[in-house]
Amino acid sequence: MATKASFRRLQHADLWHFCSNCENWPNSGYEEKDNGDPPLDRLCSGCVEKQREGKCQWFTVTRTTTPPPPKKILIIEDHPNVRRVLTITLGHLGYETLQAADGCTGIKMSLAENPDLILLDISLPDSSGFETARTIKENPKTNQIPIVACSGWNREEIVTQGLESGIVEFLAKPISPEVLVEVIKRLT
Repeated sequence: MATKASFRRLQHADLWHFCSNCENWPNSGYEEKDNGDPPLDRLCSGCVEKQREGKCQWFTVTRTTTPPPPKKILIIEDHPNVRRVLTITLGHLGYETLQAADGCTGIKMSLAENPDLILLDISLPDSSGFETARTIKENPKTNQIPIVACSGWNREEIVTQGLESGIVEFLAKPISPEVLVEVIKRLT
């Protein structure tokens, strides 16, 4: 992906800041004064293409960047409709999602995929979400992954047991997309 920006000659500080982050940028000092083209040529060498038009000089700066990979979120939820809604919502927000319908599959996927965060239903068909969280947290390969519990149960009933299991946050169903995004951004 290429990022392009144009700078007028009067905006040297902006150009300096942009170029100083380029890989090919020489570590020479920057002079604020402008006495013609040589300082600009020195400033731009190695990291930009220059284009000139009229009396004012315009520079097209091209810098190749690789966007960071999307955050990966594992959804461990037994209800297909809830999984689908979470997957669609998170996908539209730029997250990659993985899905597991039970605790055992979720544990295996957490080991294989190393997600950035786990959304975990407390009520699963093969085990409780607490047991699943505890198993994930006991493994050195997965114990640093934040686990967010999603439950329709009364929040006060699950907080103590969840904290003992390694759950770091609790979201009440139905989950507000705004709250979900805020929690994900804070924990990843």
